[in-house]
Amino acid sequence: MSDASNDVRGPYVLDPIIVEATRLQGVQEPFFSPIDLLAGFFAGAVVAGMIRGAATSGTTALVARVELNIGAHTAERMAQRGITEAMVKTALDKGTPFFDPKHGTINYVLKEGFASGKDLLVGRNPFTGKITTVIRGTDLVSRRLVP
Repeated sequence: MSDASNDVRGPYVLDPIIVEATRLQGVQEPFFSPIDLLAGFFAGAVVAGMIRGAATSGTTALVARVELNIGAHTAERMAQRGITEAMVKTALDKGTPFFDPKHGTINYVLKEGFASGKDLLVGRNPFTGKITTVIRGTDLVSRRLVP
């Protein structure tokens, strides 16, 4: 991997699971940077695809235990809005990802995720993995969100 200090885009550190997943697929260097993530490559989808690819290509499968990084604010909102950790995981796994340029987050929207027909939005920082917000409602995809 090239020296990040000489990179015109600035220094960055890739999560070890991303580096390992790309190595298992035979890629010598990760083929994207945080700049690429913001340009449309969603971290969760990319890593999940790499792990699936590694698992199905005959190489040793990566086993990743997913820990949710939930801050105090988000935990409070989850309690207020009746949203469980399992619901957050489901939104991250099955929701449609949208980039929010205002907040720099990836928002996963699970349409009709509730029995009432309401949608669930889970916002996550693509670099830290921290869950930044959870929202329950309708028409949660605003015009600023980029698919």
